[in-house]
Amino acid sequence: MRDQIHDLIKQRCPETPLQAADIAASLSISRRTLHRALAARGESFGALLTQSRVELATRMLQSRLFGRVTTAEIGRRAGFADASHFAKVMRARTGQTPLQLRKATN
Repeated sequence: MRDQIHDLIKQRCPETPLQAADIAASLSISRRTLHRALAARGESFGALLTQSRVELATRMLQSRLFGRVTTAEIGRRAGFADASHFAKVMRARTGQTPLQLRKATN
């Protein structure tokens, strides 16, 4: 079940209002069951969602295919609600701002 939860979070992380209840409904389980399955491995829905969004944004920032897309738009496409939150999370998780990540690969 844990792998299914991870896969769905990765697939649906660009959805800005994504909540644990949405993933639970997709798997036909209760929200509580979802949280229990993650907690058994020391994980949380919020942490997994944020990590999936960071990974997606990092791939986009490092891809030449997204070279003309603004960093704010990449953040939005990765599921972050606003540009400042995106920059703050990226710096906290990667040690670099979105622009620094982009420049490091180009």
